[in-house]
Amino acid sequence: MADCDGGPDQPATDDLSQDTPDNELRHRGTLDVRVAAIRRIAEQASLDVAGTVRRSSTLGRLRGTAAPHADVRVSDRTARIELRVACAWPAPVSSIATEVRDTVLRETSRLSGVPVTTVDVTAVAVSPDDQTSRRTVA
Repeated sequence: MADCDGGPDQPATDDLSQDTPDNELRHRGTLDVRVAAIRRIAEQASLDVAGTVRRSSTLGRLRGTAAPHADVRVSDRTARIELRVACAWPAPVSSIATEVRDTVLRETSRLSGVPVTTVDVTAVAVSPDDQTSRRTVA
């Protein structure tokens, strides 16, 4: 018995025009959670650095000024992160930004399994009134 691929000795191949469960699974879209996961890891890792604070409000989220906030770009098998963090004033913002960069680079690569090549950190100093307190769970 001959199939559509050639001679009788060749194995039959899938006909992609047929609605079979196997074909349906192959042609479904894929969900790429890497970017969202890397973003969340980077934001959380930045809060682990002493001197950083969460800055969040409804207006801040709408205007894009909430912190921490990470923009992640994944290309090929590496990631690049642009990160905005808030530091409690008065604070050594430059040294905090350096520590945030190093921590986020190390922890995001380790936890996600995706090598991070660059972490660009923008640090803003905020007054105590602009901070959202960190909650600790006992």
